[in-house]
Amino acid sequence: MAARRRSGGGARTSGGVEFQAQVAAFYGVTMLCEELAPAPLGLGGGGAIDAVRCELDAAVDDVHLILSADRRVVIQAKHTVNASPREKSFLGSALAQFAHAWIDSRDRVDTRGPLRSDRDRLLLACGPNSSKSVRLALPMLLKRLRDDPPDAPDQLRLTNADQRKIWPLVLGHLRRVFEERDGHAPEAEELTALLSLMRVREFEFEGSERDIEQAKTLLAQAVLAQPAQAGAAWGQIVGLMLSAASGQSGLRRASLAQLLAVAGLSMLAAPSYRADVECLRDETRRSRRLLGALSEIRLPSTQVKIARSAAGAALTRAEEAPCLLIAEPGGGKSGVVSDVIGELVDGARDVVALLADRYTVADEAELSARLGLEHRLADVLAAWPGEREGVLVIDGLDAARGGDALAAFTSLIEDVAACGGRWTVLASIRTFDLRYNPRLQEAFRRGASTEELIDLEFASVHHLRVPRLDDGELAQVAEQLPHLGQ
Repeated sequence: MAARRRSGGGARTSGGVEFQAQVAAFYGVTMLCEELAPAPLGLGGGGAIDAVRCELDAAVDDVHLILSADRRVVIQAKHTVNASPREKSFLGSALAQFAHAWIDSRDRVDTRGPLRSDRDRLLLACGPNSSKSVRLALPMLLKRLRDDPPDAPDQLRLTNADQRKIWPLVLGHLRRVFEERDGHAPEAEELTALLSLMRVREFEFEGSERDIEQAKTLLAQAVLAQPAQAGAAWGQIVGLMLSAASGQSGLRRASLAQLLAVAGLSMLAAPSYRADVECLRDETRRSRRLLGALSEIRLPSTQVKIARSAAGAALTRAEEAPCLLIAEPGGGKSGVVSDVIGELVDGARDVVALLADRYTVADEAELSARLGLEHRLADVLAAWPGEREGVLVIDGLDAARGGDALAAFTSLIEDVAACGGRWTVLASIRTFDLRYNPRLQEAFRRGASTEELIDLEFASVHHLRVPRLDDGELAQVAEQLPHLGQ
């Protein structure tokens, strides 16, 4: 087989780079909406975008869409494409890269296997200054080939001057690559199979800004909590795609949403996760009510609530890394946990609070089901964007019903930590139970950052030892119950 040649597929001018980033941003928006963009891709349902990648070291190196169900869309984004026979023209370059992609998949150079017309696409994205034969005639001819394929692509019916101009050029550019790679012209069936994968879409980012307005509408309707931020969000996404192209990298849905949240945009959770987020908020409200009752001393005529001074330290420590609250039985762990949750809610922070003793579950999947979630709990947290760090609070790991339940919570903690996202963990457990649980110790493995409020037995575990009531906390009791203070 002849050595493969690459035909200058990258954007060659600053305008070309911006156009490529805008195309990537357009699909980034539809990725956030969890739907396939309204474009002539013909993939039907089940094709939501999972990731947008830019300038990869692959046969087609402008934009790749990684779709669910193992589908692929590879894009050549060229601002101005004219009908040219030159090999180095934008048309020749884009078609050559499509042919290389098809041959690579056929020959298993691309380990994902052959490209298939029922699941994959090769998309030429062009601007409105491209020639009519490219913008209008070529997509019409490709559709005609798919709808009523002739015995050979050369026999396709051509009905006007633009079609008669562009079709021989397209076939010539594709055949040239086959001859370079295989040493001979392609069979008619091969050429038809390649052409059946191809689509052409005109993008309008200037003038009427049709596609920018469409993207902003999608952002306002389905992505942002504050629709007025749509323009700012579009600018941010274009900038992120420019950075991805310069670094030959990409962005997954959750990562893009989180970057926008960090930039100060009010993001909604991904549409398919919103019901799960609300389930977790409801569960957190229930947990807070139950913990509130446990953190108070109820008397016939009154109740006493001690605001634990260790709560602030516990939250700070959890923000550094996943952290364990430890104490002896009756040492006040739940009171500190209740106060931490209160601080998070008062500070408009995202928090998920679970009481481990409420769940008799065998594994993490069953825990998610008990919570009424459609997705794994760790995946819901990953899909929940926010400007600040969120905290998963789990009270009473020692009270989890049976070894399986404790293992399920430990798996959850490990998954959240491994995700490396914005969520951290604060969990409470009795000292005795931590002592005999090496897996849990490993899940929180990190040397204590301070010598205050730690148990030296667990020096390699990131934790906070809940202290006994100090003078200030006892003074709160005396203030609420003067006769006891006396």
